[in-house]
Amino acid sequence: MAEVKAGKTDPKVANTVAYLATVLLRAHEADAAASADTPAQPYVPLIYRSLMRDGRKHEPDDVIDLETGERVALFMLQTHLNDLARLLSAGRVMHARFYMKAIFEEAIDQGFVERNPARKLILPKQLRPVDKTTLSWNQLRLVLASAALRDRILLTLDMTETFRPSELFALRWSGFDMTCRTLTVSQTTYRGKLRNYGKTKKSLRTVHLPEGLANELWLWKQECPDPSPDAFIFPNTRKRKGAMKNGFIRTDNYRSRVLKKLAEQLQLPKLNFQERTIATLAQTKGNLKDVQGILGHTKADTTANVYMQTIEEGVKLTLDAIYAELTGAPRSAAVV
Repeated sequence: MAEVKAGKTDPKVANTVAYLATVLLRAHEADAAASADTPAQPYVPLIYRSLMRDGRKHEPDDVIDLETGERVALFMLQTHLNDLARLLSAGRVMHARFYMKAIFEEAIDQGFVERNPARKLILPKQLRPVDKTTLSWNQLRLVLASAALRDRILLTLDMTETFRPSELFALRWSGFDMTCRTLTVSQTTYRGKLRNYGKTKKSLRTVHLPEGLANELWLWKQECPDPSPDAFIFPNTRKRKGAMKNGFIRTDNYRSRVLKKLAEQLQLPKLNFQERTIATLAQTKGNLKDVQGILGHTKADTTANVYMQTIEEGVKLTLDAIYAELTGAPRSAAVV
């Protein structure tokens, strides 16, 4: 469950769902340890961990006592969801609704509760719109021209290959093949931990690198702190809050320490990782299936997924075109 400001939602309801998630996660991990048939993609723990609060210890009065027969009523969960809708984006509210339904279904199967009070949860009518801010090619060029060496190569890779942050910061030199000009994603990061799976089936993949980008990565390898095969391509630069120096970068830290400062410096409306921007701009550089292949999405829509097949050469040409746009000489913004 997403973190919310204290006093804005019913903590007892939120903590009860998080508590159920904690108990069920432990049960799932115990079953997985005892079974050799556990799926490679642990989808169930993803749901549980999304509902847990990091490091939270639940006291007896923090949760609804399910063992004494006290029930979590539909209106309690609906009120909680309505409160979340005033604080969080539409996407996160929809995730919260899905997770609450899923957690109670599993709790029924495990014998913790007798019924699912979240079954009839409805989405609040007033949902905050999703921020769909996108940048122009010239704004992206200005960002790259203003970034330090490590960040310029990192952001170029993000913009060209549209890696998710969880994929980008887990990249290791062992996955870089200069001869074939490819880069392999073999792990992802999540809340300070490494995972051997990603958000979708296509998260762990090997991507084509435009020649110029492959050369830049090769030069960065000569200058980076540790070019050994198991080292991260973009390591953190300092030891802080238990993080190991030259370990992987935390996404939230990178947003605040690098992206936010660049956005203020260049007076951009917003600067984040550029999956949405590139998906929008790349429409003129390749067809829908090419862009879907670059983004690593499972499907664009039913028609594209079922009837259109990805043409690998088309994906490579689209990547080359994106890289050519990004590495052009930036033009100064017009002064009004």
